[in-house]
Amino acid sequence: MADRQQVGVVSGVVLRNAHARIACLLNRQPALPAPDSQSEGSLLAFTYMLESAATQSGRPNFGLELARLGDQAGAPSTVSRLFCMAPTVGEALRGVIECFPSIQTATSVTLRHSAERCDMIYAIDDPSIRRHQQDAVYTLVQFAQALRRHTRAQGPLMQVCLTIPRPAQDTHRYTETFGAPVQFNASHNVLALHPRALLMRLETGDSRRFLQLCRDVRQGSLEPGTARLWEDALRAW
Repeated sequence: MADRQQVGVVSGVVLRNAHARIACLLNRQPALPAPDSQSEGSLLAFTYMLESAATQSGRPNFGLELARLGDQAGAPSTVSRLFCMAPTVGEALRGVIECFPSIQTATSVTLRHSAERCDMIYAIDDPSIRRHQQDAVYTLVQFAQALRRHTRAQGPLMQVCLTIPRPAQDTHRYTETFGAPVQFNASHNVLALHPRALLMRLETGDSRRFLQLCRDVRQGSLEPGTARLWEDALRAW
């Protein structure tokens, strides 16, 4: 896993070309400006930044490394907070789906049920974003980390499906990070759970606080930037 110094070397090159808000981090200013909630520029900038970093660094698993680094940074993402406060895994997933349009633009999260499994599917809906392999890995790792952290379960995932090509090396990093078998070259980006996992109660669940957090996210009344996954990643960076 890349340490912060190694990531910083790559980011110093990429951030200069990405977005004005990213320059704020490069200059180490104390606060990141709140993005325009109606703008899709943040997602475009973040996907561009990740793809450029992966290409320039020669590390095709860069999105995975950044997500793992973010998990150690200590600042919980909105997705993690939803899992922390939801009474059950099923309610947490429904909360993520309901709130996701406010968390990240131009993307969607859906649930597909069958008798054998429940698939949480992540997709970028903006056709102008041609390449988003790094972003998809980064986001699914955030989902998986939140699920594992707050259920405290061993192997809560049945399988992970990624649309990215199978890496030439270090594929074990993916199974190690997700804690489940990983299928590459898939048609969709998916976290697969057993249906009974949806009924699993979360130890830190609080229905009142969970409903309030969902309302705050949907209404955009959180502090600037706290409801955006890309900013969580930039802070970790």
